[in-house]
Amino acid sequence: MERLLGLMSIDDRDTRGSKLASFHLILLLTIAVHQLGNDRPLQAAILLMCALAGLDRRFRRGSSGVALIVLLVRHVITFPRVSNHSYLEVVLLTLYCWIDDSRDDEQDLFLQACRWLTALIFFYTGVQKLWYGQYFNGRYLAYLAAVAPKTGTAFELLVRPEELARLMGYKREVGSGPFLIDSTFFKLLSNGAWLSEIGLGVALLFRKLWPLAVACAIFTMLVIEFIAREFIFGVLMVSMLFLFTKRDFNRRLLPGYVLFLAYLAAVKLGWVPLLHWV
Repeated sequence: MERLLGLMSIDDRDTRGSKLASFHLILLLTIAVHQLGNDRPLQAAILLMCALAGLDRRFRRGSSGVALIVLLVRHVITFPRVSNHSYLEVVLLTLYCWIDDSRDDEQDLFLQACRWLTALIFFYTGVQKLWYGQYFNGRYLAYLAAVAPKTGTAFELLVRPEELARLMGYKREVGSGPFLIDSTFFKLLSNGAWLSEIGLGVALLFRKLWPLAVACAIFTMLVIEFIAREFIFGVLMVSMLFLFTKRDFNRRLLPGYVLFLAYLAAVKLGWVPLLHWV
């Protein structure tokens, strides 16, 4: 098991403590905004206080425990209507509660686990798309363009206006369709989704490929979020990808994370309009 975990270990002793602190803050802030987005201001406020308390190492494990309890209670209440990345939030908080981050070996253990999770997430999501078989001819993305209003802006740039109007004209009932788009570029984009995810999941297993794999993975996440607009998950995944680097890029980018998450919180509260690209 140690050898297996060691595949995801690098010599980053000088930045491990900083990495854990900055990632903990980003994790708690993303969870707080996520809860706020579901009209749960009390839970969001508690999670925000946990994020601030976690700035002090002495309170980091305790704040993680409180945040974990809040999430678990919410999951029990809303099950099975729980988003996929909510489970990832629970796993990451559990890891924080498990380790003693004052010890170098347990700091390394946490980062190893996070890197393994990142590689597995990419690989599994790609295999899942391959298994469902709805990405080969672009059928799923075509259906998404028709039924998900939040993706409309992206598809306006990717699909011809007449094709998009045809798709959106179908009723949401059995027998509607066909949800197909006659475009080679669109089919390449659709198949590129599962191919890139599987490829990145494998590439992240090889330390020599990490610089290239991380750069490609971040680009892939930007493309996915451009279409899906699941910004909370995107922020969390990008911050996890930066754990593959020796330097603590999350700390350097922390002001950007905070500003973007503050904007998303303001959107959820109705204080500012949602960002549109066109």
